[in-house]
Amino acid sequence: MNQLIKLPIDDLETEFVSALHRHQTIILQAPPGSGKTTRVPRFLLHALKGKTLVLEPRRLAARLSAERVAEELGQNTGQDVGFQIRYEKSIGPATRCIFMTEGLFLRTLLANPKLDEIDAVVLDEFHERHLHSDVAFALTRWLQLNARPDLKLIVMSATLDTEKLQNAVPDAALLKADVPTFPVEIEYDSGNDERALEWRVVVAVESLLKDPRCPGDILVFLSGAADIRRSAQALATSKLKADFDIFELRAEIPVAEQRKIFQPHPKRKVILSTNVAETSVTIPGVTGVVDSGISKVASYAHWNGLPTLDIKAVSQASCTQRAGRAGRTASGVARRLFTRADFLGRAAHDKPELLRMDLSQTLLEVLGACNRIFRGRAPRFEELPWLELPPQESTSAAQNLLRELGAVDDKNQPTAIGEDLIRWPLNPRLGRILHEAAKLGTLSEACLLVSLLNEGPLLKNNQNDAEIHTDCDLSFQASLFDRLRHHPETITREEREAIDTSQLKRIEKSFDSLVHLSHAPKRPLTTGQSNWSEASPFARELLAGFPDRVVALRKTKSSQRTMIEAIFARGGQGQLSRASTVQDSDFAIALQAEQIRRQGSTHFVAEITLAAGLNAQILKTLCKDKTKVEAKSFWDGQSERVRSATRLMFESLVLEERQTQGEAADAEQVLFDELKSRWPKPFESAQPLEFFEQRMNLLCERFPETAKTSISDGDFELFLVHICEGKKSFADVLQQSLQEYIDTFIPWEIRKLLDRELPLRITLGSGRKVEVQYIKGQPPWISSRMQDFFGTM
Repeated sequence: MNQLIKLPIDDLETEFVSALHRHQTIILQAPPGSGKTTRVPRFLLHALKGKTLVLEPRRLAARLSAERVAEELGQNTGQDVGFQIRYEKSIGPATRCIFMTEGLFLRTLLANPKLDEIDAVVLDEFHERHLHSDVAFALTRWLQLNARPDLKLIVMSATLDTEKLQNAVPDAALLKADVPTFPVEIEYDSGNDERALEWRVVVAVESLLKDPRCPGDILVFLSGAADIRRSAQALATSKLKADFDIFELRAEIPVAEQRKIFQPHPKRKVILSTNVAETSVTIPGVTGVVDSGISKVASYAHWNGLPTLDIKAVSQASCTQRAGRAGRTASGVARRLFTRADFLGRAAHDKPELLRMDLSQTLLEVLGACNRIFRGRAPRFEELPWLELPPQESTSAAQNLLRELGAVDDKNQPTAIGEDLIRWPLNPRLGRILHEAAKLGTLSEACLLVSLLNEGPLLKNNQNDAEIHTDCDLSFQASLFDRLRHHPETITREEREAIDTSQLKRIEKSFDSLVHLSHAPKRPLTTGQSNWSEASPFARELLAGFPDRVVALRKTKSSQRTMIEAIFARGGQGQLSRASTVQDSDFAIALQAEQIRRQGSTHFVAEITLAAGLNAQILKTLCKDKTKVEAKSFWDGQSERVRSATRLMFESLVLEERQTQGEAADAEQVLFDELKSRWPKPFESAQPLEFFEQRMNLLCERFPETAKTSISDGDFELFLVHICEGKKSFADVLQQSLQEYIDTFIPWEIRKLLDRELPLRITLGSGRKVEVQYIKGQPPWISSRMQDFFGTM
């Protein structure tokens, strides 16, 4: 066993073990660098006989932490200590402490509903409030309160809202570890710097290398792999390059290279890291921090609910955590690549993912886990002991989608389809695709389609060959992937240059994992074929996963450009991206879309970036339960009349239409709607109606006892109904004048009184008849030649 370096958390071991025996739950608050991530699992190994699950927010942290604990025990991972992350694990038969990513906890619970043989669950970095950590907290607490009162829960964090946790678990033990820190001077950019981020990083690093306040290594916080690669390339050109070596801390870097970051080095180290170094791992010797102020934040595409990683500004709390990394072993300097005003305008803390994420997959998996644990008496989703209750709007949206997919019944309990979807570690939409593919015998192809949807595009900037028109935007990329595997000699240089190699690795891992899980045959695929008939399995599969995303496509011309508008079956409009290869279809499944500002407009519109083409026959064949025949009247703008037709509808979309000779019952309603929207058309003006209102006002002034009749206010729609009665075109409407419609609409007594007291026309002495002008705000008046008035009384 290696000689242990004493860490601040070690002083709490006795108190921790004592609390472990007296309490179900321990809340441990300890700053970064205290050693909680590596030492608390050791405490548990010594104090408990069963297994411990340590949940980490990131794959890199899970593996590095497991390796560190194993190293301190003089072992390799897979002995007493192991880890399990996506696509990789190191666990042996004797392993009692397992580090895993938070997302795997639910999968573990589904396989082992009561966590048999597991004595403790540790939630590390709980202050980050990831969706999976909140779920793990709620389910572990429910187990403690019902089936497993002996199960221990340890909630650990660098900065924790202990009051909220203590209110949720009033009998929990609260332990705090103090870590001596050194002062860190914070510096900001003086203003907006227009240079690319990587060159601003170079300037900041060179400044710290020459700064006597920063004698140690420099830690640079960046959003992800792309920023890290660009910054590494830029730093390699630095005039001070001889004074330092560049290291990258991210999941894709080989393990041996990652280990060097934590070991002594002859030169100063400049470590380019994601936010994994914010609190999850501690790097010794850092006295300088460069903070880009951004990170990749787990989010989801509102269009399809699939997970995304969006680059966003981090909170003030995260900025403070990052700066603190420069003051772990000595005083240091933190350089923020943004202004002080920018910092002050940021949110104090990040919003918990539970309050802002799509919950469909979580809801289904939680229901599955609860049903396995408490058969016949499982709690409802909202009944679990959440630290914060999920928003009702998010829960309802998830339940509605799951019902649409056939995954839950009317009581929101998993159906047979839902139970099958639970076994897939995927969004329910994608699981539904695989469920359908299993019935059709096309699992291999479906695994690839799902991998492309889940991991993102194979090509850089999601650029399909715009010259190729296909039935599905995934077809070209699926075909390219298949050729890479089975016929690499057919790949052109242009195609190789277009492939995103990091994406290719992720898609390969996802595809291989799904094929293994589904026991699908490994064979050359047929997803690249372009014959999507009504019997096509791929259309059937994608419709099963995206039944609410069907659109009609219509080509239109705008500003000398041909655009393809999309009319959504459930209302609303958008447009098809020009980069889409689905240019010749009448209908499509909108697999992915984003909100963009339409050119020359301030309005946003949904642009479909990934689509699968359909035709009316496919929808008629595959969606019989959603099609219906209806007799419908519609407005023919060219002839300006109501026409009747029989339409075959898919929800609100017209699949087929045949004009009929008979009149539909709603013909007058169609005419009414057109008249109301285009008023005063087809009449030249609404002046007769305006004159009537003014005549009524004058009449009521003269005869106060008269009951006022108004058309423009309350009775306008009734007046339009009166005009439309028995008619079906503007030509029919114009058979009478607007004044005639008014005269036949108002009561006979009112009409008689108006004609007598406030006539529309009067006869002058010359015998000439002239119209009286009834204009609001003016007394009635007439105009004519002077001689016409001679003899007028």
